[in-house]
Amino acid sequence: MRLPPNTRRLLRLVSRHWRDVVGERTATSLRSRAKTLIATTTGSPCVVDDLSSSPAPGTSHRNLWADWFTEMTYKGTSVVGTCNGLVCLYANRAPGGAITVIKPDTPFSGLAIPPLPPPPSLTADRCSLYNRGRQEAYSFAYLPTTRRYSVVHVPCHVNRSVYDAVHVFTLGEASWREVPAEPAARCDLAYGVVSVDGATYWVAAPEGTEKVMFFDLEDERVMSITTLPSALSRSKDGGSWHLAEVEGRLGIVFTHASSAVDKIEVWVLEGARGGRKIRWSRCHTPTNNPKKAKRGVVNITEENRGTRVTNMDIAGYDDVWRTFGYVETNEPLSIYKINLRDQLIST
Repeated sequence: MRLPPNTRRLLRLVSRHWRDVVGERTATSLRSRAKTLIATTTGSPCVVDDLSSSPAPGTSHRNLWADWFTEMTYKGTSVVGTCNGLVCLYANRAPGGAITVIKPDTPFSGLAIPPLPPPPSLTADRCSLYNRGRQEAYSFAYLPTTRRYSVVHVPCHVNRSVYDAVHVFTLGEASWREVPAEPAARCDLAYGVVSVDGATYWVAAPEGTEKVMFFDLEDERVMSITTLPSALSRSKDGGSWHLAEVEGRLGIVFTHASSAVDKIEVWVLEGARGGRKIRWSRCHTPTNNPKKAKRGVVNITEENRGTRVTNMDIAGYDDVWRTFGYVETNEPLSIYKINLRDQLIST
C-alpha cells in the first residue's frame, strides 16, 4: 500500500504471488476510495465527494475541471469511462469524434488517441466525411493482470457505417488492433456498453433475440454469455433492461412494465464468464413488503427512498446523465507516451 503506482507495475513482475498481492491490495484500496462522477452530454462533469449524508442543495459536488480555461477547452466532450483516476473523453463537436485520455489534475498532458480506422464497408468517396461512431460505441477498459488501459470500440451499425470487428487501442501502443466478430455480434447501443474486470460487454439483438456478448481483453476473443437471468423473459411483455457495473461486476438492470409487481431488479454476474459455472444473483429490488426481502437484497420502500447526495441544474430535457466510479490517484500518463518515429524505424 505504500508503493507509488509506477513502482507497483515493476514489482508485479517479481513473481505470480507478488503480482496477485499487488493487484488485489491496489484494487481494494481503489474501491474503498471511489467517488461518484456525474457526466452529462451537454454540461461539465462533476464529482460527488460525500455520499454519507443529505447535503444542502448544491454543496456536495464540484466541477471536475479546476478552472474556466480547462472547462472551455473540454467543452463539447463526453465521458466515455474512468479507470484508476484516468478519464477517457469523446469530442462530440470534433470531426470523427476525437478520443483523449487525461488526468484531471494535469488535463493538458493528456494522450490523444489516433482516429479509429474507417470500416471496410465505407466507399472511398465517403472516407473524408464519415463519422467514426457515436460515443456509446466506445468504452474505457482496464486489465488488472497487466495493468494496461485500452479504449474499446464494439462492433455496431451507426451513421450508415457497419463495424463487424472489435477495435482496441491500448495505451502505449501506436495503432488500433482489430479482432473480427460475426455480424450477429453487432451491438445494440440502446442496452449500453460496460467494461469491468478485464472485459467489455454489450448486447447483440439479431432478429429480436438478445444475447450478451463480451470481449476478453486478456485473450482478445469475442464470446457470448449463454445464461441470462430468468427475469429477462418478461421483457417481451413490455419490460426493458440494460447493462451496468455493480460493485466491480457486470450487472443487468431490469425494469418491469407492470406496476403490480416490483418495478426494478438488479442482477449481478458471478462465476467464470466464459464457462458453464456462471450464475446470476439478484442483489437489489424495490419492495413494499419486508417479508419479501432475502439475504443480499436491499429494500427500497416508500419510507426508505435512499439518501439525497446532490442537486444539479438540468441543462435540457434531452440531456443524458451517466455516473461512474471515480478514484483520484497518482496514476502516471507519461509512461504511455510513445515516440512514433522511433517505433516506425524499429519496425
